[in-house]
Amino acid sequence: MKPAGPLTAVHRFLPRGPGHINVTPLIDIVMVLIIFYLLVGQLALDRRGEVDLPEATRGVEAEPTDTPITIAIRADGGMAIEAIETPPEVLARMLEVLLRQKPGRAVQIRADRATAYRHVRAALDACREAGVTHVELATRAETTTSGAGKGASP
Repeated sequence: MKPAGPLTAVHRFLPRGPGHINVTPLIDIVMVLIIFYLLVGQLALDRRGEVDLPEATRGVEAEPTDTPITIAIRADGGMAIEAIETPPEVLARMLEVLLRQKPGRAVQIRADRATAYRHVRAALDACREAGVTHVELATRAETTTSGAGKGASP
């Protein structure tokens, strides 16, 4: 084994021990990205539920007041209240909790056009049981095609 030679000038000035890297800027950037994606995710979330609403031939457009509690009923009968999957048997209790947080809120039922009425009736019964005083049934405006059905001649 050879004895170690003398240290050169380069070796004398190299720091001894572990290197230090400042990661604070990296952490700041990551935190900003996390906050950005959380905000964008909340804005993109449709809390009303994905349903194909039936068309209405008459009715009154709802007044834009306080945000209603939304119950979405899919064609297969599955229900979601405020975008949270909910079995029909606990719907009334969830409505009670939401109404305790902010009394007097309206409930908007958004049922898919292919939904059987028994599922809508279950949601209406849950509203009655929870003490809801204002229920809205969401529909979309009737679509007409270039005067068809309005007595226009070709």
